[in-house]
Amino acid sequence: MWGPDAPRRTFGAAHWAEPLRWDRDARAAGTCRRVFCGSMCDWLEDRRDLDAERTRLGHLIESTSGLDWQLLTKRPENLARLSPWPTGTHPAHAWVGTTVEHQATATARLDALCAYPAAVRFVSAEPLIGAIDLRPWLSRLHWVIVGGESGPGRRELDLAAAERIVRDCQDAGIAVFVKQDSGARTGQQGRIPDTWFVREFPGHRPSNSAAA
Repeated sequence: MWGPDAPRRTFGAAHWAEPLRWDRDARAAGTCRRVFCGSMCDWLEDRRDLDAERTRLGHLIESTSGLDWQLLTKRPENLARLSPWPTGTHPAHAWVGTTVEHQATATARLDALCAYPAAVRFVSAEPLIGAIDLRPWLSRLHWVIVGGESGPGRRELDLAAAERIVRDCQDAGIAVFVKQDSGARTGQQGRIPDTWFVREFPGHRPSNSAAA
């Protein structure tokens, strides 16, 4: 079920233990693992029944410094109030990002994201369904992801809008990752030139990826 009043499903002990194993494996291999957290939820949803889960997540992240956590939200205005870490104590390996689909959402969300003192702030312009000018915020961002919509009923990626984001990021020296073109399935390169694909985040330790 979904909706503001529907119960939220949480995971059991086995799922919470997986990042501890990933962290041990990463340390043993002398690398790090990149974890995209909560792909089916928003970790900053303003519900009191989720406060304990956020606190638990905070403790887990603190204890797994061999992992780089990607924390994506559509509610960056809640960062200062709902983050499990007091101001100034946000772990460097917990990256914070927000989704922006077009200029209206960029304008509504990016000031709040950029005001939050995270070591890594990123933007996911996916699905990109309208042109976005990111230049007012690029000096306070570290990474930008761009991607088209996939699946039935998808809206076609405006290649010129994606190219503008790539060009603006490159001009500003900001890492940019073009994830996919719009298509029937996820991960399709389609019309995207090879030169747009920058898969590693420069300046950070080598990594592989997982989801939690």
